[in-house]
Amino acid sequence: MFAERSTSQALKYQREAAPGNCKHEDPLFLWIADMDIPPSDTVITAISEFLHSDTFGYADIDISSSVRQWYQRRDTELSTDWLLPLHSVVSGAITAVRTFTSPDDKVMVFAPTYGPLYNAVVSSERRPVVIDWAKGNIDEKRLDPDAKVLLICHPNNPDGIVLNHQQLTMLSEFCEKHDILIVADEVHADLVFEGPAIPAWFDLYKKSITLNSASKSFNLSGIPASAYAIIPDESIRKRFARVIARTHLDSGPVARVALNAAYQSGGKWFDNTLSLLNENRELLRSLFAQLLPEIPVTMGNATYFAWLNLNKYGDEKEVQARLDDIGVVLSPGSEFQYPGYFRLNFAVSPELLHKTVDRLSQAF
Repeated sequence: MFAERSTSQALKYQREAAPGNCKHEDPLFLWIADMDIPPSDTVITAISEFLHSDTFGYADIDISSSVRQWYQRRDTELSTDWLLPLHSVVSGAITAVRTFTSPDDKVMVFAPTYGPLYNAVVSSERRPVVIDWAKGNIDEKRLDPDAKVLLICHPNNPDGIVLNHQQLTMLSEFCEKHDILIVADEVHADLVFEGPAIPAWFDLYKKSITLNSASKSFNLSGIPASAYAIIPDESIRKRFARVIARTHLDSGPVARVALNAAYQSGGKWFDNTLSLLNENRELLRSLFAQLLPEIPVTMGNATYFAWLNLNKYGDEKEVQARLDDIGVVLSPGSEFQYPGYFRLNFAVSPELLHKTVDRLSQAF
């Protein structure tokens, strides 16, 4: 099921786009967050049929029933009135920060976390309150009651950490007590390996904006507009919707066609993909235990990342040089406000994982 994409136009395999300065003759690319797995045939067919139609003018393709149907797989019900199509999850995060805060307001973000969320705060001239949550450990005393927004990626990118129900409840109750808006990036929420489905934020706390997309679950990152917001509070939803409309940040018809096909007919493809990812996860865990037991590795209960603690081998620049020498391309921790760590994307072939850990064992 894994595909050879090194000769394609995939950004993942372009040296000039990759982190570091790898000159190795046979580089192994395990950095950017997409999968070496072809998309579902149902998505390809739906897009092809749409492109062969004569519907190239403005179109309003409904996604609400598809999203509602997909969330029912997580035993979660939502009102279709809560949905707003978006250009992307990141543009939704930026819009939320700029709409519901003012310059110099405080916005809580966690570290490590997805870099564009932190950048959404800084680029909007808001003050980030960075809260360390290594391995999902959150100290309530570090939460800031004066913040206007809590911006969270859950499950967390880059370590796959999933908060337990007690932690989710604590965050929701804290935000409710201090009237703080929660903006949650949930793009990895489908990719859970064990246990029950992750509760959606809109089920936990009504003053929230849940941002999601079919892009990670169905490997559609090249169609970023397969995204949407779920906002149960009517006043928040209307205010957010006005800004999205004014800034032309809703999604286009091709993205909506892809999302509908994925959510309506892609369930079997998704289940098979999740099974493959879980096999890779266990393989990688075994390889590190055998060949690199001294390197602390965090692989949470969701998504396709391993979070490597390489602090003891020098600063990030020194570790990056070692990785460049052996031709292993990972995402540096500084992109997630956590230097000294590196993120490994294991949504690749098992053969590539074997080669990667073998090279790492020669350098560390």
